[in-house]
Amino acid sequence: MTDAYPTGSRQKTEHGSSELPTALDDSAFTKRHGVIYGTALAGHFLDGFVINTTGVVLPGVIATDHITSKQAGYLSSALFLGMLVGAAIAGIVSDRLGRKFPLAVCLLIFAGFSVLAALSWSYRR
Repeated sequence: MTDAYPTGSRQKTEHGSSELPTALDDSAFTKRHGVIYGTALAGHFLDGFVINTTGVVLPGVIATDHITSKQAGYLSSALFLGMLVGAAIAGIVSDRLGRKFPLAVCLLIFAGFSVLAALSWSYRR
């Protein structure tokens, strides 16, 4: 077996299949690839948007709801804890069921908690 993936040639492994990285490098960019790339890009954009929006909105929440810096820290930490747990669970589920189902569930959970956050009256309730 070779120690590197040579460009432009397909090396066979001991199992007789071609190396995946070389096959991907040699494949054409299709509309399906564009959709996959666009979906991944949109997901990263929305994650960044939520994180940045939290940083912009948090000072207003502190002033409006009269919460302490410690409570504001809990709000920010909940965001990242949710992302950590969601990514871990979605990753495991994606390995078993594919990516469509976990993505749909994550979007529904995100939408549900966004509605609950929009309907909350204060930090304490």
